[in-house]
Amino acid sequence: MSMNKAIILAALISIFCVTVSIGGVCAETGAGVEVGASVDPAAIESESTTRVEITMTGNEMSEATFPIDVALAIDCSGSMDRYGTIIAGPNDVTLTTGYQKVGEFSTAEVATVEIMLQIPVDIYYDKDYFSAYLKNKATGIETSKKSAYSTTRWSSVEPGEYEVYAKLNYASGTAGRTFAVELQPVRIDSAKGAAKTFVDSIKENDHVALVKFHSSGWSYSSYCVVVQGLTSDKNAVKNKIDTLNAGGGTPLGEGLKKAVDHLDLYGRSDTVKAIILLTDGWWNMGCDPLEQADRAAAKGYTVYTIGWGGVNVTSLTLIAERTGGRAYFPATEDDLVEIYEELAMELSSITAKNTVLSMELGADVTYAGNANVAPEGIYGKTVTWNVGTIALGQTESISFDVLPQAAGTVRINTEDSKVTYKDAFDASHEVPVPVLSVQVIPPQQPPVARFTVSPDTPMTNQSVTFDASASYDPDGYIKVYKWDFDGNGTWDLTGNVIIVKHSYDTSDIYNVKLEVEDNAGARASKIENVTVVNGPGEEISGNVTWSGKHSFEGLGERIVIGEARSISATAYEITNTLATTVYVTVELRVDGIPLSSNTIALGPLDQTSITVSATWVPMSSGMHRISLHAYDGEYWVPPTNDPTIGVGVFIEKVS
Repeated sequence: MSMNKAIILAALISIFCVTVSIGGVCAETGAGVEVGASVDPAAIESESTTRVEITMTGNEMSEATFPIDVALAIDCSGSMDRYGTIIAGPNDVTLTTGYQKVGEFSTAEVATVEIMLQIPVDIYYDKDYFSAYLKNKATGIETSKKSAYSTTRWSSVEPGEYEVYAKLNYASGTAGRTFAVELQPVRIDSAKGAAKTFVDSIKENDHVALVKFHSSGWSYSSYCVVVQGLTSDKNAVKNKIDTLNAGGGTPLGEGLKKAVDHLDLYGRSDTVKAIILLTDGWWNMGCDPLEQADRAAAKGYTVYTIGWGGVNVTSLTLIAERTGGRAYFPATEDDLVEIYEELAMELSSITAKNTVLSMELGADVTYAGNANVAPEGIYGKTVTWNVGTIALGQTESISFDVLPQAAGTVRINTEDSKVTYKDAFDASHEVPVPVLSVQVIPPQQPPVARFTVSPDTPMTNQSVTFDASASYDPDGYIKVYKWDFDGNGTWDLTGNVIIVKHSYDTSDIYNVKLEVEDNAGARASKIENVTVVNGPGEEISGNVTWSGKHSFEGLGERIVIGEARSISATAYEITNTLATTVYVTVELRVDGIPLSSNTIALGPLDQTSITVSATWVPMSSGMHRISLHAYDGEYWVPPTNDPTIGVGVFIEKVS
């Protein structure tokens, strides 16, 4: 495609920006970048945060990519002569002057095994010698003991599982070490092969430079150099890579400085510039690499770090993140090659640079932090991130928390939220960020428990009506009513029992408690003091007594009109006070109409419980009275003389 046609295509795509909706995730498509936005959770309670994620993906429709200028900075310190395939570790250990187990490993074939016990700064003195040996876990056979500063090797190690034991030779030696078990190949050889793979993988118009860094003793200036300047001649770069050898210390900051300086002097104006920094340790001389990372970031140079061996993971990650790059930590030679191939593909297909995300938050939303990448700045309601470069098919993600400060449907961001970037022709683009909303649910309100007592001052053996019809729930419905008639802490009745009758056979002051629970599980309670006085009973059996204990079954769930419901009731502790047999009947009624009854013969001075069961098919909505009656012939059995114990069941009207 000619340059003019590419420019026209990019302009047309940028004009026709389409908004789509993908399963609740919105997306905006621009010439080189597609912007997606999502919020999770989409519904929250008041005063809760929700998380926003913005994705920016290199648009596969774009045919224009940037040329690149890349500096390969490779560590050539002496430790690069160590083995590179890690099979155990790395992890921190502390040595003492006595042998102790520092790790384990296994090998499936005969191998030369290298044990690394590296001091983090990789600087050693005579006092830092350690001794180590291997022990076969199956046979108990130990290898010879070997001494070294940082690494030592055993050849022809048979297949099996091994324990590693080590100690300091001198008490004054450095105890804190990084432990790892490594196999061939040698690190510098793997690094050279992987770097040449990168060179072969980039485009013809891309330029590569080669920087090496190491020292001779404490002298490093002459050993941190640009071995090959920026060039598109791939063979020239690969030939220079083949000349690299390992020796000396690790002036990592000096190597990074040389790479930044070279890109400053010789980088092309229209390119994306990056540095791929490979090291197997951490700097122990020269300038601070974190300061050089800040220099690179200020110039827009992305640094990718590769930690190959016993490295300072935190510091290499910081170097990369400060410049918008990534840190990699391969365990094998294959991993290393794959990383260089991935970086070559990514850098060679960059379709957008100078990418900036600007999120203007809605009037009722505040930024709550917890971002996966720290924002570049916060200006009033606008939060910005410098995203850097984006390649074809590559997705960069920014996520953060927001705090809505209103109820209902709250807009998280405004139409002025956008992603801006420049394309390969230095044209500026702007892609809107889809507007997101979140549903904010007001806090749940508890129910209100209320009930009345009638009569106000009941007499003994008189039926007392407890009516909880005035109880309500402001934002739902009451699901369960619980009653405690004597204040002893035990619920006497539980279920959808709104109106209930009860009687007392002893005068006293009773603390009657009602507890209600709503559909959200919130509860409320109310206590009323009921004063019961002595009074005459009417039409009460003198032969049979009833403690008043009772239960109803089958009324706990919502009742539906026309649906058959099996219900039952039990009267407990019915006692015959005579020396002769009597016949006691317990009757179950609905709205005063007998539904079922059960009559039993009660022997002299016997006590029993009587259960009556029935099938009820309610045919109307509203309040229904389910009552339990007990009588001895024509006389009602105490404790009731109305004479009922019952419950009120409310059936909602079906619209």
